[in-house]
Amino acid sequence: MLDGNTSGLPNQLLAGEADERYLGTLGFAMVGYAEQAKHAAATVLLPGSEGGGFVQNDVAVPTSLAFEGMETAGRMLDHALGSVAVVASQAFHVTGRAAPPALKETLDFIREAAPPLEGRTRPGPHSGAAIGAIRTRIYGAS
Repeated sequence: MLDGNTSGLPNQLLAGEADERYLGTLGFAMVGYAEQAKHAAATVLLPGSEGGGFVQNDVAVPTSLAFEGMETAGRMLDHALGSVAVVASQAFHVTGRAAPPALKETLDFIREAAPPLEGRTRPGPHSGAAIGAIRTRIYGAS
């Protein structure tokens, strides 16, 4: 959505040449989230007891490592969703468009946590606020 040539939206979601907002860092962050999720979701293979001279002939149970990987991959998905939510909200804001009826409630709750960016600001805290709102909506208050 940030590349105007591809999205048909204003390039970098800027309102004009004097607009100081910059969302480009979220794209870099999303690459990192995807890499972390990919590594966390990798298959866990634990070899049996070989080489120690022990008589044990079974393998360790990978359940706890798999659960930890699932948790990490889930957190990275949350981060990606928060970033996309901020960019989508900004796209509606900059273009002055209303969200379609099916998305209005979602856009409203995202904007309650992370209002549209104005002026020179960092998108990371807005993305973090959107992540918190999404997690609360899914899992309830913790």
